[in-house]
Amino acid sequence: MRCCVYVRNGFFVATFLAAMMVSHVALGGIIAYEIPSPVVGNQAFGNGLGHDFDVNATPILVTHLGVFDELANGITAGTTLGTQIWARNNNGTPVDPFDDSGGAMLASMTFTNADPGVLIGSQRFKPLPVPLLLSQGSYTVNSDGYNATDQNGNDGGVGSFPSIQNDGGGLITFVGAARFGAGVMQFPGSVDSGPTNRYGGPTFQFDPIPEPSSLLLALAGLLALAALGARQFRQTR
Repeated sequence: MRCCVYVRNGFFVATFLAAMMVSHVALGGIIAYEIPSPVVGNQAFGNGLGHDFDVNATPILVTHLGVFDELANGITAGTTLGTQIWARNNNGTPVDPFDDSGGAMLASMTFTNADPGVLIGSQRFKPLPVPLLLSQGSYTVNSDGYNATDQNGNDGGVGSFPSIQNDGGGLITFVGAARFGAGVMQFPGSVDSGPTNRYGGPTFQFDPIPEPSSLLLALAGLLALAALGARQFRQTR
């Protein structure tokens, strides 16, 4: 009986802790560049397609990377779509994307017919093995691998492609004029003519870092549960 009470309360505490972790890390509630319903692509561009964004004062956790899935009907066998997040050096001119340069590739994910990820709207998402912490700074999300059977979208600068930008209440800022590259798994160095969400291609999911007060509240709850479990364990001895 003692063992059962001890295990039961220990399991409850562990489950509570796991739930806290899931709620802040695994779900990835905010889709940065969202295409909420199936839509046809309009371009077969295989090289990089990038969107620039800045993380503001509060760091974020990137939990999932995503790609555009034309008509939400799956990725064709033989096609490999990729998404990466790159650090970006704005060279001290945050409003001028033309002098930006790529830094390190911070995360990447591939999407195939056999392993396409989870469909949300007209996009597919896969979780990062370890969520990526992005502090205040400049970044680019890039996708590549599109072709005639799995087309990307291109706004063409006239608002013709349905993409919604979600900044998480000001956690990130969408900047630049979109950019394209000359190869795959490379920083897209050529600046396009906008808008900031020009392409149906790269996207990601993110969460804010919990405020210290929230973490303290969760810790207090865990300590209270642990104390309750210990008291019940003593009472059964």
